[in-house]
Amino acid sequence: MGEYDLAYSLQKIVEVALRAISPGINDPNTARDSIKYLGLILSETHGIRDGILTLRDDDHKPRVSVTVFTFNHILYNTYYQIVHYGKGDISVILSIMDSLIMIHQEVDMERKQIVYDFHQYVLHGMDMDQMQEWDLYYLNERIERLKPYQTENRGD
Repeated sequence: MGEYDLAYSLQKIVEVALRAISPGINDPNTARDSIKYLGLILSETHGIRDGILTLRDDDHKPRVSVTVFTFNHILYNTYYQIVHYGKGDISVILSIMDSLIMIHQEVDMERKQIVYDFHQYVLHGMDMDQMQEWDLYYLNERIERLKPYQTENRGD
């Protein structure tokens, strides 16, 4: 699957999620389901390596370079609008975190760190002090599940 096929598919699901969280529609179940599907799709990208494809002419001279896949780029482009418009809804934030956990469970260590770092982007600007105790509990539970494995290579 090329980046453009993947990006197009993800964008269509993002559009459904954005419509669902819009004030005029306000359909949180559809938003949460859409966000879950984003996580499922991105969790399957573990076999796709970041890279650039270089097309060459008949004399083997490089003519065109195309970015085939960049995990950071796809991750950001998939979630940034949902984060922006859904930041005020804890159910959307928890769904994004669940989605990131799905991805985190399937990717290599380098991408686990990227996913963990990305969750900080998702939470940036949220006033944790103003959150309800139960919301904070479940949010922190998800954050713990995203932490990069620190004991994997220690022989524990």
